[in-house]
Amino acid sequence: MAGTTDKLVKIYDYHTYKQKLSLHGHNSTLESVLFINDRSKACSSAGDRTIKFWDIEKSVCCKQISCGSTCKTMDYFTSEPYILTGHCDGSVRLYSLFETKKDAVYKIEDIFDGAVTSVKISNDGNLAIASGKDG
Repeated sequence: MAGTTDKLVKIYDYHTYKQKLSLHGHNSTLESVLFINDRSKACSSAGDRTIKFWDIEKSVCCKQISCGSTCKTMDYFTSEPYILTGHCDGSVRLYSLFETKKDAVYKIEDIFDGAVTSVKISNDGNLAIASGKDG
């Protein structure tokens, strides 16, 4: 999967290296892409300050979140229906994949003075780590 400067999420076949699908919907360059669960779903974030949840099999956006600050990085809880996101405003947020509520389930602000550059969830899902542009 690739997030591109032409505002597309592109899905490639691992074995043939050929593009299988393009997902359209963002209004800006993509920042982060992520497969979810069984790889039939995906998430993408872009400079348009949205996060989109995609059904790859149907080639449709299932849910869109307007998050107010560009999401630079994401990770997925393998045992829970949530994604962890890092944003340009220095915040780390938790979003539900399935709830109709589009606000962050949890938001931690003022962790970093600059953008969050990476978030990662531990394999057991009990811990999260983040790094920021401010060093």
